[in-house]
Amino acid sequence: MKNKTLSIATLLLTGALLFAGCGQTGNTTGNTSSTTAGQETATTEQTDSTAQTASDSTASTNDIFTNMDTTDIDGNKMDSSIFAKNKVTLVNVWNVGCTPCVNEIPDLDKINSEYKDKGAAVYGLYGDLGMGISDDEMAQIKDIMSNANASYTQLRMDGTLATNESLLNIMAYPTTYVVGSDGTILDTIEGSKDYEGWKALIDSYLAE
Repeated sequence: MKNKTLSIATLLLTGALLFAGCGQTGNTTGNTSSTTAGQETATTEQTDSTAQTASDSTASTNDIFTNMDTTDIDGNKMDSSIFAKNKVTLVNVWNVGCTPCVNEIPDLDKINSEYKDKGAAVYGLYGDLGMGISDDEMAQIKDIMSNANASYTQLRMDGTLATNESLLNIMAYPTTYVVGSDGTILDTIEGSKDYEGWKALIDSYLAE
């Protein structure tokens, strides 16, 4: 009798445990579904945010020169009409603290002189990150240009250029923009080139 009673008790206990186990499994599944749905929503929102940021960055980059309004280092007004004079224009963003930038200035000046009547031009753009050019920097710029016997125009990050996020967030010097006659950017090049490198690049665009 004791054995029979024990067996019945054992069966009841086992059933209770099985019931409890199913209930726990249901809760776990529900939590997992909720968590997964939440993660998917967060991932979707993050993806949308990243895509929007990339889109804004691209728009910011494309608009750098199409409606440009700035000055050169001598205070002369400069706008996007300068690009209409040539099929392709190099805008070389540099800084006095960048040795490769300074070293390529003679080659860029040579390119500017040789292609003057062939549909290409070169402009420098001093990368002051929107902070303005100090008197010391201005003196260095002019000394560097003089020592290199370079005369191509140097633009400042004034006007529309002073607030363009793409310019303010440049990660490498020099950065050179290849700009079409309508001010659109055809290519962006990080790093310096020698005379032959720039010549080959310009020739490829003029041949199109």
